Amino acid sequence: MVQLRTQRTALILYGVLLVLPTVVLGGLQWRQLLRDFKVERESVPHEAEIAATRLRDEIANRLGRLINNEETRPFTDYGDLMITSDASLAETTAVTSPLIDAPRRPEIQVWFAFDLLRNQAPIDLWGGNHSRQDALAAEYLPALGELLAGYLEDRQASRLLARWDQPEILDVSLLQVAFNQLHKRDLDCLQYQPQSLAQIKTSLYITPFHLQFFVDSTGIPRLAATRRVLLRPLPELERYGTCFKGISAGMALVQGFLIDTKWMFKDLPAQVARIVLTSSQRFVGWGDPPCCGDNREYHAEIHLLADLGLETRLPEEQKYAPLRIAVDTQLIDKGFDSLRLRFLGLAAMLAVSLGTGMWLLLRSVRRDLDQAARTENFVAAVTHELRTPLTSIKMYGEMLLDGDASQPEKQREYYKRIVRATERLSTLVERVLEKSRLAAGGARAEPGDLNLAVSGLERQLVQYGHEGDLRFELAPELPEVLLTYEAVNSIVCNLVENARKYAPVDPTKPGAEPILVRTLLDRGELRLEVLDRGPGVPEAERARIFEAFYRVGNEATRTARGAGLGLHLVLLQARSIGGDAGYRAREGGGSVFWASFAPAGSAE
Repeated sequence: MVQLRTQRTALILYGVLLVLPTVVLGGLQWRQLLRDFKVERESVPHEAEIAATRLRDEIANRLGRLINNEETRPFTDYGDLMITSDASLAETTAVTSPLIDAPRRPEIQVWFAFDLLRNQAPIDLWGGNHSRQDALAAEYLPALGELLAGYLEDRQASRLLARWDQPEILDVSLLQVAFNQLHKRDLDCLQYQPQSLAQIKTSLYITPFHLQFFVDSTGIPRLAATRRVLLRPLPELERYGTCFKGISAGMALVQGFLIDTKWMFKDLPAQVARIVLTSSQRFVGWGDPPCCGDNREYHAEIHLLADLGLETRLPEEQKYAPLRIAVDTQLIDKGFDSLRLRFLGLAAMLAVSLGTGMWLLLRSVRRDLDQAARTENFVAAVTHELRTPLTSIKMYGEMLLDGDASQPEKQREYYKRIVRATERLSTLVERVLEKSRLAAGGARAEPGDLNLAVSGLERQLVQYGHEGDLRFELAPELPEVLLTYEAVNSIVCNLVENARKYAPVDPTKPGAEPILVRTLLDRGELRLEVLDRGPGVPEAERARIFEAFYRVGNEATRTARGAGLGLHLVLLQARSIGGDAGYRAREGGGSVFWASFAPAGSAE
């Protein structure tokens, strides 16, 4: 009992010191895993905003480089003719504007120029291919006319200058200005001017480029970059003739170019996105279909017109062509699923390990408890088994010693009873020794005739029972099996004794059916069976009746004598020779105990 208390204590300590801390630490780890996942998911919108800022800044940088490159372009490029130097007319060379044959650029659709003081004059267009001027005019002049209409309200140069912020002042020769405003047909006019005009300088006011977005009357979005070029009136030039009549009243030019909106709102952002976004961030461009479900994505929107401070005619146009950054949360979900599966796998392994340990320890405690219970039953049974014959031996011995049985017949009867009690004690001792011997390993089985071994026990079994309570039925021509005569003797005697003990037969009663001992070959298996018409074994206890020291019922109220070793010895003997033993209910009531034998051909 001290050992059992120790094992119970070990079981409790196992649960408290190992299982409980593992469960607590696992719960804390799982909680931290969920918290980290929640934080990572909550940080996704902020991540999208940071990515949007990177994208917006890079687009602004590239657009700024485009504007800066165009601001370095001389104002004289916006004309059909220009001169190559500031020297006298005799030393200058008139060349065509580089815009006429400039290579096409994906970001610029067309360059244009217009004199606000001479609004009847046409809008000059250059698109990198002089042969396409008619096509350029048809495509862009209506939209440019809408753009420049707002500038026509200010006709006087003073008012134009007043509304321009921080213009750059350049000192240029009148000859450069004159060539910029002339066409090829007016070259002869300049050839007759005094050469000193090439040395005359004047101040030219040029503003930075200003970006303006609008949707023209046909519904096409336009993005224009315009700058103003202003020359104050110079009435003193009128004395030089008609060549300078056009610029003597001053000049108010609008020069600029149309930026391709497809490049600005689609191609450029897509190109930048491939550089600045990570693999988990997706770019959803202007006109692209939505990316993934909102339940799996977080978006940050970019409105280039509003974010870059570009001018629009209508406030609602500030949100034109929204761009979006979609952060793919599937990667986060997959990462969490992977961690969760690994955690659950580890938890399952720990649970199996701890559960197995707990189960093995619990089974050990239960086995010891069962063993203690069986031992208690065994002690009670053995005590009873020992007390009865010892009492008989003592009683009859004392009676003989005291001379109570003086007649020879009486003395002989007392001696017989002492011998039977002694045999009962001997049988009990032999069974205990037999169990120990079989547990250590039985004798080697040899081929033999089962019917012969059983029939050799018939006389002995009949002699110790009631007349007519036992019947033998041995199947003829059975094949040889592996056996030892000691094993057959133990199996048959124990099964018959068990039947006589729990299902005794009274031959004097009408219809009494004797205990049947039979051999048979059933579906290739050779068995020895003992059949009775007793009460049978309750179904709940059938699995344990072959255990050592186990007896059906309560030892305190049981009337049948025995130590619970008979059926256990049957099982041990059967297995020691390669067979097995078992029980089944008999049809019509009663029990069938059987032992099977291995065929002789299976011997090694």
